[in-house]
Amino acid sequence: MKYLLYFFCFFVISQSYCQDSLTRSYMPLKQYLRLGIPLTGQDTLNFQLKGKDTMVLISRDFIDKRYKDRIQVEYEPKDSVFLEIYKDVVYGRPESKTRNTETMKYWKEEVKIFFAPGVPDEHSQYLMQFAHEISSEIDSLKISRVDSRDKSNFIVYYLNREHNIEYEPRITGKTGGYYIHWRNSRIYEGAVKINTEFATDDNYQLQLLTYHFIKSLGYFKSSDNLECESYLSDCRNFRRLTQIDREILKYHYSYGICKGVKLDDFEEMHAHMKEALRKDPNAKLYVLHEK
Repeated sequence: MKYLLYFFCFFVISQSYCQDSLTRSYMPLKQYLRLGIPLTGQDTLNFQLKGKDTMVLISRDFIDKRYKDRIQVEYEPKDSVFLEIYKDVVYGRPESKTRNTETMKYWKEEVKIFFAPGVPDEHSQYLMQFAHEISSEIDSLKISRVDSRDKSNFIVYYLNREHNIEYEPRITGKTGGYYIHWRNSRIYEGAVKINTEFATDDNYQLQLLTYHFIKSLGYFKSSDNLECESYLSDCRNFRRLTQIDREILKYHYSYGICKGVKLDDFEEMHAHMKEALRKDPNAKLYVLHEK
């Protein structure tokens, strides 16, 4: 898994020297060795030290030939306060037992929602307006409504005496919840259930609907470092889509970071990038992804 991670998503540090218009690109030695490429004597002569890390000089030709089918995106930096909140939401809080083994989950394909019979029209319209508000700011997150379950990869249903089909029995919360399926960190199917026998108030149903939906976009956890109004906070009260919610979602779906990684790889990437920017504020930093 480590090999695939660094093959499909690795970071390149380019440093420009104005006096001779030369651009040099480097890759961390540990990452370079994971690719299975033997080091030459010339490689060792060109080593650069970046903090505690050894960097290997790589050519533009190396990148073009080995990664010609990859997309190159400029690294998106964030301050440490935001990154700590983001890590809570994606990997779990520091005390979580699964924090170090969790991977970043995200939708690669378009989210196609089918509303089962029993979901009121005004509720389905409300959720689609909410989804549009989110996805309109994120190029890589597409959300649409479809008219049949066969065309969908996401189902929303209300459970009660009149509509008692249990589409996703693994959702076991009293008032409902969500369930998603993923493979290699990519979410490919999901469901949100609202049990209206227990969530009887109309406004409460809408709150649960949007809350579970936003959580399903990344298997998101809650952070106690967020204001209580945030959907991603650890509070139990009525919520709204806050600016930090929007920022987290946009960052999660940004290709200026590695996708689908574990916490240690996420932190390693940022450590390299921040050190490079500290040494050279004009450094050009890139992340490469599979198409």
